[in-house]
Amino acid sequence: MLGIHRPFRGPDYHSLWATQRGADHIPQLVSHYQAGQFPFDKLIRFYPFAAINDAFRDSENGTAIKPVLLF
Repeated sequence: MLGIHRPFRGPDYHSLWATQRGADHIPQLVSHYQAGQFPFDKLIRFYPFAAINDAFRDSENGTAIKPVLLF
């Protein structure tokens, strides 16, 4: 979904991203995922390329957090 970006603006936005380096942050996210505390797999939704309009619509209305098109 090129061209569409919705930045996260929750209460912990600055404390989560502004103070973390990628080298430290990625292993933390993996640890949280392995502990069942970060539902990464629930944030992604796959669409066949023919359903590109559905992917855009679901991204707009919040049904899909990260739509991924399959070619």
